[in-house]
Amino acid sequence: MNTEMKASQKIFLHLSDIHFNKDTSGSRYDPDDDLRNELERDAQNMLERLGAIHGILVTGDISYAGRKEEYDIATNWLDLLCQKLSCSSEFVWTVPGNHDVSRQVIENSRTLQIYRKTLRECSLESLDSEIAVLMKDEIARKAIFQPLKNYNKFAIQYGCNIDAEHPTWHQNIFLNDGSQIRILGLNSVLVSDKSDDNERNKLLLGSAQSLPKRLDGVEYIVLCHHPLDWLRDYDNVHANFTARACIQLFGHKHSLYTASSSSRDSKGAYNY
Repeated sequence: MNTEMKASQKIFLHLSDIHFNKDTSGSRYDPDDDLRNELERDAQNMLERLGAIHGILVTGDISYAGRKEEYDIATNWLDLLCQKLSCSSEFVWTVPGNHDVSRQVIENSRTLQIYRKTLRECSLESLDSEIAVLMKDEIARKAIFQPLKNYNKFAIQYGCNIDAEHPTWHQNIFLNDGSQIRILGLNSVLVSDKSDDNERNKLLLGSAQSLPKRLDGVEYIVLCHHPLDWLRDYDNVHANFTARACIQLFGHKHSLYTASSSSRDSKGAYNY
């Protein structure tokens, strides 16, 4: 995916954990109606202050329980937000969060539970090989992404759907000096299930996702739902991102925070 942007500065709106719920969102008793209204107003104020928005980055938990109806509501709201910000919906990019996983699918499948247990409990040294084995297995690879079926149907309209062949996505933005920003979307919910509620450091990315290829003239913006301290392979991922991604955007914690700066003095790693 390639996009050319000629403006002298690039402004992105970062959203996360918007949690559309089919039982409440849009109803008279929607607890988040005022919050979304304030968000829309704030975004419009920023538009007036800073100028055109070049893209909207959504770091997961678009839905509340991974249901189709919730993604329909999310699509309508994102379309509305794009209209208010004069930003085309082709410049919306998303990654999945734990609430985008259908836990019911996992609870009804002993096979999926075994796959998750394997990846959660194998040694870190064997993690990449275990992931590779499952992704090469035709039955396993389809099953593993089944809990994200509704998310993927939503994400495909933005070119952000994922599967075993394409576990990540990237968007190249060509700048007017010939350099590029590469937005890299990751999947931190490969093994997410109800045990996330009680355990940390049990999720994972693996090297296939967490090692951005170094390229001349390319700077990375990494999108991931879970902050790195939720990952089993934290040490490797943190080292890779610090060295190779100038900006890292996260969700999940429902709060704003800043991580340690990048090894490059002029560029920090900003985590939200």
